[in-house]
Amino acid sequence: MAAFAPGVRMSLFVACFLPILLLLGNWQLNRAAYKESLQAEQSLRAGQLPANPGAEIFADTVNNDFRRVRIRGEFQTDRYFLVDNQVDAGVQGYWVIAPFVDVQQRLWMVNRGWLAAPALRSEIPDVALVPGELQLVGSMRPFTGLVPLLREDAWADASTEGVALRVQRLDIQAMSAEVASRHPGLKPVPLELRLEPASPGVLQAAPQGIVGGADRHRGYAVTWFGLAVTLLLGFIVFGRRRAAVN
Repeated sequence: MAAFAPGVRMSLFVACFLPILLLLGNWQLNRAAYKESLQAEQSLRAGQLPANPGAEIFADTVNNDFRRVRIRGEFQTDRYFLVDNQVDAGVQGYWVIAPFVDVQQRLWMVNRGWLAAPALRSEIPDVALVPGELQLVGSMRPFTGLVPLLREDAWADASTEGVALRVQRLDIQAMSAEVASRHPGLKPVPLELRLEPASPGVLQAAPQGIVGGADRHRGYAVTWFGLAVTLLLGFIVFGRRRAAVN
């Protein structure tokens, strides 16, 4: 690009980056619309009574997002997961995800809520296990994608860990597969079950609503579109100054 005249270089720069900024802005607007639809669905189902789920929870054509359910069974005491980097009121902590087997031998990944992390990174927090048969009430959470990682969680090494397995993101499928590999015959439910505040076994209940809603994405969109406008104005000013010099 050094061989081109300054005006050509500037034109190429704008031609490359302006479409990218506009695409990022539109993507954020689409994310905002998606979050709005989730918020509307959550608000609609929050007032519904919890139901006993049947085989329809495994059907792809059935929308289970935010569906309130009531299940009876027991927590598995040989494994739970600590989802790292969960901050509450400025305090670092974990989400505790515990396997739960209901009376129909279905395997649920239950979000018991938030737990503060110890002062030392090398320490694992003590999680009170809840033995015996319980009746849980929670909502089935939609799958909104996996958080990108610089290094994947080492699920292959899970068998060498203790009861607690610290992971970097909430991956229900990977968690279910790890537990099911040691308990053949269980049928994993494909969505997270987030306990409600009054349910047995709950810690500090995880948020029931959508975190990072539509307004946040609109703010990101304004930023990207603002950068696009700034780039375009800069190109216009640059062009006028070049014309004045010539």
